[in-house]
Amino acid sequence: MTDVPVDGRHVVVHLRVRRLVCPMQGCRRQTFREQIPGLLERHQRRTVRLVRQISHVAQELCGRAAARLTNLLAMPVSRSTALRRLLQLPLPEQSVPRVIGVDDFALRRRQRYATIVIDAETGRRVAVLPGRDAATQESWLREHPGVKVVCRDGSATYAEAVRRALPDAVQVSDRWQC
Repeated sequence: MTDVPVDGRHVVVHLRVRRLVCPMQGCRRQTFREQIPGLLERHQRRTVRLVRQISHVAQELCGRAAARLTNLLAMPVSRSTALRRLLQLPLPEQSVPRVIGVDDFALRRRQRYATIVIDAETGRRVAVLPGRDAATQESWLREHPGVKVVCRDGSATYAEAVRRALPDAVQVSDRWQC
C-alpha cells in the first residue's frame, strides 16, 4: 500500500497481517484478514493519511486540477479517483437559518416553476423546492422548525403554508423580497 510521500518520493508500506479462520461451522467467509484501524480501511491500497490528503485536495480543486496537483505532490491519482474521493466526503451539517426568504422562479416559463429558500441574513441558498405549491413549502417548513421570520412576496399560497407550518413565525410581505 502507498503512504504519504516523503521529500517528493513515493512511500510504499509492506504490511503483514494475520489470516484468521472463522470458528463457526457453515460460515460463508471461512477466512478473513486482521484489520488495523487508523492505518488502512478495508480493500484500500492507500493509507488513511494519504486518502485524507487526496480528499482535501479534491475538495479544493476537484477533477483534473486535483489530479494535476496530486501528481506534482508525488501522490498521483486520476481525475476519476479525485471525484470519487470528493463524493465520499460527508456533507457538512447546515444549521436552520433564523430568517429566510422564499420566492418562486420559472424553470421553464409558464410551464415549470420552483421555490427557492435563502438565508436572508447571509444571502446563501438553503434549499430549492420543486413546484410552488403550499404543500411543498409547508412540509419543508415543518422539517425546519427553527425559522422565526419568513420574508415572502404577496403570494397567498406562501402565506398559508407559513401560517399552517409555523404559526408563531413572523411573516414579512414585500413586493421586492428580502
